[in-house]
Amino acid sequence: MKASAPLRIVTPMGKEIFSQGRTEGKAEGEAEALLTFLEARGVEIPHDARERILSCTDLDQLNTWLRRAVAATSAAELFDTDGA
Repeated sequence: MKASAPLRIVTPMGKEIFSQGRTEGKAEGEAEALLTFLEARGVEIPHDARERILSCTDLDQLNTWLRRAVAATSAAELFDTDGA
């Protein structure tokens, strides 16, 4: 079986859709990493917090939460806007 050539996206709309998909994939990976990090630290993650993290597509926000997760003792501390 012959290997196919890599997909080449040439239309502006195609490039935009591809870029959006790539960003969403990165956000999904960041969210999963954040949850894994919190779980490894023994931080309880309520269902609503888990859903908030997993539904976030803003990479800057996810990175903010990841920085907060270093010292957080609860999931609520990730979302606290008073301290950051």
